[in-house]
Amino acid sequence: MVEALQKHLPPNSAKFTIPTGGMFVFLYFPTLKMSSQELFEELVKYDLICLSGDEFYVPPASAVILQEKIDRRHQNHPHDHSEKSQKKEEELKHQIAELTKRAPTLRLTFAAAKPEQIRLGIEKLGKCLRDILDKSK
Repeated sequence: MVEALQKHLPPNSAKFTIPTGGMFVFLYFPTLKMSSQELFEELVKYDLICLSGDEFYVPPASAVILQEKIDRRHQNHPHDHSEKSQKKEEELKHQIAELTKRAPTLRLTFAAAKPEQIRLGIEKLGKCLRDILDKSK
């Protein structure tokens, strides 16, 4: 899989782990201006199904703390729908979004497919990425 990624992905379009064990490769796309979900939706158009890396991402502790603060406000003041309260919640949600913002990621497995299937899938992934990058120019 790593060899196919090196061969078929557009230059500088992705960074990826080189596994020393396990059965997954994580890809990170620092130049794509889209979310992992948007990337997933593009891949489906090419008959590619991959897991979003977001599903395996642990948010920073500070984002978890801010979410807990929102949850506590809801528990302690369930009927407070004042403009001030709503504005404060929006500020906290914005902070969480900024803390958890990252480039799109994918998790690929090489455990269940034959080498030829992996090569063909990575070729499709490369074509999809080239098309996405061409559209964004």
